[in-house]
Amino acid sequence: MSDTAAAAATDSSMEMDAAIILSKGATTSSSRAAPGKSIKSIDNLGSFALITNNCVGPAMLGIPRLFQQAGIVPVLLGIAFMFMVATLGGTLFADTIASIPGNRSFSKNLSFSSAFRIIIGEEVYIFAETLFLITCGVQAIASIVAAAQSIDGLLASLIMGRTYALTVLPTFELIVWYPDLCHANPARGQLVSASSEASHCTPFHGDGTMLVTLGFVLTTLLFLPMGRGLLKETIAVQVAAFGVMVVLLTQFTVELVIRGFPVHVPLFGSHLSELAGVVLFNYAFIVAVPSWLAEKEAHVSVNAVLWSSSLVSSLCYVLFGVMASMSFQEIGVNALVMLTSTKVLSYW
Repeated sequence: MSDTAAAAATDSSMEMDAAIILSKGATTSSSRAAPGKSIKSIDNLGSFALITNNCVGPAMLGIPRLFQQAGIVPVLLGIAFMFMVATLGGTLFADTIASIPGNRSFSKNLSFSSAFRIIIGEEVYIFAETLFLITCGVQAIASIVAAAQSIDGLLASLIMGRTYALTVLPTFELIVWYPDLCHANPARGQLVSASSEASHCTPFHGDGTMLVTLGFVLTTLLFLPMGRGLLKETIAVQVAAFGVMVVLLTQFTVELVIRGFPVHVPLFGSHLSELAGVVLFNYAFIVAVPSWLAEKEAHVSVNAVLWSSSLVSSLCYVLFGVMASMSFQEIGVNALVMLTSTKVLSYW
């Protein structure tokens, strides 16, 4: 069989596989949209906000600690490497999805793993689907925990003066957390152990092995409804969240400058075990790419959105990570807990 005939046979087989798979699950954009409305309604701003928000997530909160442990140079090299690899991978993945017959304009609503199923086969599809679900699960758990801890800290530090939790294990009881230990301010002569700085400001640190906090309840009430609709239905929230993120990062930058940078961060650290995991976790935005492709407007450039979003996120990682790591002796795995505590807010 000639190369031309073999290529034609391959294309024909791919078209048949695509038709079968699409008939079983994936749908066209127009079939999911309301009558008279196109599902492809995510513009440039919404696209940029969506991808950036998927980058600047819970893993970013661990970057300051990573700078302290691994050192400035290894973390910068890791961020630069993953920026190139993840963004290039996202653009190539988009090209692959576009190569599926009948999907040049991304009119088919293909999931992340459906592309593997059509192009490579059933065995790879199962493997890709398994990894996809694990990745989404890890991202969701990390995001929920980080958001809940931060909300609890904000409630206790600024709004209510305390926050509550219901412990399930080892005992079943209602407990209260106060931010008193976080009031210690070295700049005002109030001493606190540097080795326990982060744990002092973490709500319910060490208060049981299983508990439900007020922050978890509020996080669930806020985000659960948004997870039950189409991606385009959350774009307004994505844009608003991006705006809030810009404001908060600006505020935190000012607060860190006021606090000063008394901590020495080494160029090369001795603890590199978490480097690959934390940096890689910050560039897991590719799981959101297939859904975005199916719902973005036709004029939105895939390359422009992915490269610009990833670049802005990388700059945020570097600036936020270096400044926060030089400001706190022990920043902890969730830097937002410290930044929303009275240890920072008391400077105002």
